Amino acid sequence: MRLINLDALVPEDVKVVKDDREWLIPGDLPVTHMVKILKAEKALTDSQNNEQLAEALNGLAEAVRQVLEIRQPGQTAALTFGTGEVQAFLRLFYAAMSAPNAEEVDSPNRAGPPDPAS
Repeated sequence: MRLINLDALVPEDVKVVKDDREWLIPGDLPVTHMVKILKAEKALTDSQNNEQLAEALNGLAEAVRQVLEIRQPGQTAALTFGTGEVQAFLRLFYAAMSAPNAEEVDSPNRAGPPDPAS
């Protein structure tokens, strides 16, 4: 029987600096937060006019704020984000989603095809 330690596969939290303060971004986002980010980004790409664009950017900034709220509850209400900061967050978000974890790649317990000898 294989044992896959999901805790070992979760990426570490990421520390970012915003407004001269360090903030933690969870290495593993709750699905609800991930869905909010994906929906907000879709709204951004589907924007047909300036009003929709502004609404989508505000939605994305709010999604980023909610992610920071996970590790810093009650401390993010006054945060505002520029478009460059939101774009940087999206790059971090997608890099974390797609990058293989070192433990996953190198682990002998890595999930794979069943061993025919077992």
